[in-house]
Amino acid sequence: MLILLIIPFVKSELIIFNNTYITEINNLNYTLNHTSLYLIKLQILEFPKDQRFSLQLVVECKQNGTNQTVIDLDAFYQKFEVQNIYVKQTTEIAINVLYQKICNYLIEDIRQFKYSLYITDQPQQKVQCRFPYYSTNCSEQLVLEQIPKTKITVGKMTWFYFYYTIEQDDEYQLLIENGQSDVGISLVPFNISHFTKLPSFNSYFNLIPQEYIYQVKLKGQASESKAVIIIGLYNFNQTSEADINLFLQEIFDTDDNFPIWGIIAIIGVVVFSILIIICLIIQFRKQLKVLSIDTQEIVIEMLDKYMPSQKVSAEMLNDFCCICLLNYEQNDNVRETPCDHTFHDKCIMEWFRKNKNCPCCRLKFTEEEFQKLMIQKQTDVTPQNKKKFNSNFIQRVSNFNIIHRASLQQIRNLEDSNSQLNNQFQEIPQQNFVQPFNIIDQIDQN
Repeated sequence: MLILLIIPFVKSELIIFNNTYITEINNLNYTLNHTSLYLIKLQILEFPKDQRFSLQLVVECKQNGTNQTVIDLDAFYQKFEVQNIYVKQTTEIAINVLYQKICNYLIEDIRQFKYSLYITDQPQQKVQCRFPYYSTNCSEQLVLEQIPKTKITVGKMTWFYFYYTIEQDDEYQLLIENGQSDVGISLVPFNISHFTKLPSFNSYFNLIPQEYIYQVKLKGQASESKAVIIIGLYNFNQTSEADINLFLQEIFDTDDNFPIWGIIAIIGVVVFSILIIICLIIQFRKQLKVLSIDTQEIVIEMLDKYMPSQKVSAEMLNDFCCICLLNYEQNDNVRETPCDHTFHDKCIMEWFRKNKNCPCCRLKFTEEEFQKLMIQKQTDVTPQNKKKFNSNFIQRVSNFNIIHRASLQQIRNLEDSNSQLNNQFQEIPQQNFVQPFNIIDQIDQN
């Protein structure tokens, strides 16, 4: 019996280039077959000692007449040991392996690393992993964490991936309690219907210091019915593992439970406050209107009419302005108030901008008061003369019927009266002092 075995022909991978390096590569040129598919693979054997940096594979080629630069960005930022770049329909490529900064961390300026570079002819097609699987051949699976409190261990200089399932509009608070290692955290909001996308140094990455509790809010999106949040923790420690405690608690929306009576009370208080403010404003405006009517402003026209500016007289040179307390000087302009007080022109003008009374006697000035004082001044009945006229001594003197043509006997009688008045003169205040001898002298002259 003849048995035919039909074995399909499968092209096997062929490594056409393999080398190990400890330094960077710039423009390593290589010629390829235009019709074949090639895989350029960077395998990091020893990551740089300075953990701020990593190695990045960059391939420059010409496809369809245009120059292109191809990189495996996800593998670089996820700090994978392997970076793969596929090229086809090209004959010349330039390979670069660059020492690139990947994150901010402690400075350790040691430029030490080691890697191998491969070029493979007819490689297997690139595999994309469905959620929750990942890695180069999709052999590893993400860990689901839904327990409120759990403890995980992260290997040295490696990632640990897990995820939470978040329902629509739900919100949780995740507390990450770090131990004795420096740890980085990265988050990726993700829809499980897509291919798996892992956290990296380029995806919401933050450092968690030692013995520190990091807080993060996890919230489901209303538009995503199958949303998860993938979290990656990276241990920077090169000598030991990192112990991490996770605490997950749901955040309840308390706004929906706010009582309706509380809302009504708040609205009532706000409306009542607004009414009080409006009443106060109306009352204030009424008072301001009354004050503006009662108090007339002293304008320059009023001062020029009742207190005209004039040059200082010679008798006033030894006197001073009681506003600025400076002596009057020659050619100074002064103004005299109806109450017989003199001030510098500029001083009294500045005074009347803020006040409506006399700086000396505090007599209030209005249009009516100005008119009364001017009439009294014209009739020689100023406030000072009125005070003198009402004094005890002047009233006694006014009772005498002084006759210009008096006889000698009348003069003698007046002298006797004068002696009596002198005795009373001691009781008269100094400010009302009037010498009676002026009256006798005036009679003698007549």
